[in-house]
Amino acid sequence: MLGSETDAAQAAQSNASASPADRDFPFPFTPWNIQISFMSNLYDTLEDRKVGIFESPTGTGKSLSIVCGALKWLRDKQSASIDDILREQEAAAVAAGRPAAAAAAADNEPDWVIAHERQQKREALAQRLARAQRRREDREMRLKRIRDRDIKESTRLAFKRKAEETLAGPADRVATVDTHYECLVDDYQSDEDACPTAVRKSGMTSQHGTGLDSDSDDDDKDDEDADADEDLQSPQIIYAARTHSQIAQFVHEINKTVYKDIKCITLGSRKNMCINDSVIRLQSLSKINDRCLELHKRDETSKSGCPYHLQDKLQMITYDDLAHAHVRDIEELVKIGRRSATCPYYGSRHAAISSEIVCVPYNLLLQQTARDSIGLRLKNNIVILDEAHNIIETVNSLHSHSVSLAQVQACTRHLTAYFDRYKRRLAGKNVVYIKQLLIILAAFNRLLGKSRASSSPPSTAPTQTLASKPDSLVKDTVMTLNEFVNSLGVDHFNLFKIQKYLANSRLPQKLLGFALKDIKEQQQQQQQQAAAAAAAAAAAQPAAASSAAASHQHRAIVRSPLAFLDSFLASLTHADLNGRVVVAHHADPNQCVAKYLLLNPADSFAPILQQARAVVFAGGTMSPIRDFVDQVAPPVCARRPTALFSCGHIISSTSLLPMCVSAGPTGVPFDFSHERRSDPALMDETGNAIANYCNVVPGGIVVFFVSYSHLDAVTRRWRISGLWERISKRKHIFTEPASVAAVDQVLRDYSDAVYGRKKSSTSPSTQTGGLLLAVVSGKLSEGINFSDDMGRAVIMVGLPFANITSIELREKMRFFDAQAKATGSGQTGSEYYENLCMRAVNQSIGRAIRHKDDYATIILLDGRFKRERLVAKLPQWIRDCHLQMPPQFGPTMALVSRFFAAKKV
Repeated sequence: MLGSETDAAQAAQSNASASPADRDFPFPFTPWNIQISFMSNLYDTLEDRKVGIFESPTGTGKSLSIVCGALKWLRDKQSASIDDILREQEAAAVAAGRPAAAAAAADNEPDWVIAHERQQKREALAQRLARAQRRREDREMRLKRIRDRDIKESTRLAFKRKAEETLAGPADRVATVDTHYECLVDDYQSDEDACPTAVRKSGMTSQHGTGLDSDSDDDDKDDEDADADEDLQSPQIIYAARTHSQIAQFVHEINKTVYKDIKCITLGSRKNMCINDSVIRLQSLSKINDRCLELHKRDETSKSGCPYHLQDKLQMITYDDLAHAHVRDIEELVKIGRRSATCPYYGSRHAAISSEIVCVPYNLLLQQTARDSIGLRLKNNIVILDEAHNIIETVNSLHSHSVSLAQVQACTRHLTAYFDRYKRRLAGKNVVYIKQLLIILAAFNRLLGKSRASSSPPSTAPTQTLASKPDSLVKDTVMTLNEFVNSLGVDHFNLFKIQKYLANSRLPQKLLGFALKDIKEQQQQQQQQAAAAAAAAAAAQPAAASSAAASHQHRAIVRSPLAFLDSFLASLTHADLNGRVVVAHHADPNQCVAKYLLLNPADSFAPILQQARAVVFAGGTMSPIRDFVDQVAPPVCARRPTALFSCGHIISSTSLLPMCVSAGPTGVPFDFSHERRSDPALMDETGNAIANYCNVVPGGIVVFFVSYSHLDAVTRRWRISGLWERISKRKHIFTEPASVAAVDQVLRDYSDAVYGRKKSSTSPSTQTGGLLLAVVSGKLSEGINFSDDMGRAVIMVGLPFANITSIELREKMRFFDAQAKATGSGQTGSEYYENLCMRAVNQSIGRAIRHKDDYATIILLDGRFKRERLVAKLPQWIRDCHLQMPPQFGPTMALVSRFFAAKKV
């Protein structure tokens, strides 16, 4: 396993210096040494089939280094010789646990036979390579014609006019479709169906198969050749990021390099890629998905379906060529979908089959069901996860589900009405499974209803019970998965079969349509009753109110009533040790909730690590790295080579002044533990320290507090004590807004204050710059650029330790304690608790330096920051800049003053 953080970082640095320096990475400009080291280490990681963890601070060109390093490796792999390919195939067989063919035959055959077999393999391989080369050349000729055409159109300024003319074409051809859902589920006779219809009919079925509805063309000779040569194809690079804006930035970086002709595709949701106006206007993602699948099915049965659906192979090839002619982001893919009257959602999925780079958001990569639905192939491919510090949180979020008593009751009501209406028309096993679902819903209703009726937990052998507040009705009961299933009394049901039924029958989607129609009918009846009673005003008002309530209920349903239960039942099929169920007891049915808590994200991530050729986690702030490895890949890293790379920053050590400050101007110790942080004297001392720093720090200062409640308490205290007014004389004060929608406006106002724009007549003449008060892990702690004068100082007030009384946190800590005890290695619960805190700290203070000419000071206000154990968990590039630990406040002022005075010279 891994040693200390320092040893790991030093080992990475030494490995970086030993990497081959003679590789010609086609960087768009002369790269820095750290970029060469990054690309060389990345190349070696992909070549040697490793799991790589790469930490490269913001401003060091991480995205461009990923592009040039990974695509250089990909191009080298594509130009490999026959001998290289044979060696690669044998290495892949060994990696998969199979003996190489030559080694297997060596014990039983003479040398001349082995040599003859190898020569036959070489000749067959040469023929297959020639076929593949001819297909690539034909494809490149088509792409070149498209590129040349686009250049000519651009120079004549006719491209825009043509696009506008063609935009109107598909809209005129949009067929009028029935807006009502077909609510009756199809016959369901067998439990042995391999996968849902939607999965079978769409997706990347093979590396070179046609994938989408290519029924009549599957036997085409070119496709047969492509399928036969699948094992010759070079690996794809699957690039994943958290948001589409991050993916778009990566795509734009590709266009800066010599690889701008590479075949790249971006996959997204229907909500982002659909061009059918009748579907887009539904707005809700679940409704858009359901309507799309419904129209897709109508296409198959010759009904009026979606006019943009991929109908034939020529249409697929046309979209493929348009998508691959240039490296495009998701918005450009939607535009060419409109131009070609082709669905970008399904078109991009088909284009991904032959793409060299496939860009996806996290949720499409990290969920097995999502990977299956889009046909994302991991075997022998490269997976690169950017901004990887978000991975653990994302995996936990994707695999943690909850269901409330109110949702159970609503689902029971709708499913019962559905069954009563259609039970005479339901065939096959639909009746059996719907009855089982009603029994399961009744069990949930009993368990959660019991907790609502009484403040005491159920009597079904809970593992633990905690009261979050002594005077509250809320109590949390923690159970293992087996205990929870036994408590429900549904342990005799096969949850795997029920899951398969829900997926294959699409009952959740059908129930959503039924519920919407049912509510709409109730609303119409109420309106009719109101109209009939219009003469009697007293009778009309209650009816109107009832109608309004039904209308509100209609608007409130955006997901199928069964969707919540479906997700929760999927959680109950996980391994018993990997999760817990927390039942919150409350009188309010909306707050009476059963929540599945994922304890072991590594188990959910394991298929990716096991199937991919190499997996790279890259981020600006990956420290503490050991915590990351222990949570994501502990078993894999024990069996598979792991590369750790942590590079320094591009700035010199004199451009950053990091400090740990343990006491304020009057000597009050800075101890922001939960017990002390509400002390008015400590709040005043914090304000005095920040006021002093405002006198010597130019431009803007960003201050991070540990929680919103602490920030509110401090600002209230400063207003009472006069510190707010004192600080305002030097810096215009802004606070993080409660609404996400207000963030952009606050940042604009802060920027205006920092750069002296729009200064009001009431502003003090001594006011220079701004002070922005924010919260760790809040709206301003990630993805915001505080470069140059926007962030000349970043101040961290206290250590953002999570609430130790949280039952979810305590269960996580118990899990890590048990794992460490069982394996004799890995982090303990207390180490996990500390690492959780330091990861949030590192993410926030990373806002300070954004490019090579930037400079700033990072001030850590809390004496606990001086602990050696916590210092070791700060990013290496901060520790390399001579972290200062003055014993008193006075020397910190001198250090800050000299630091900024030197920058004025």
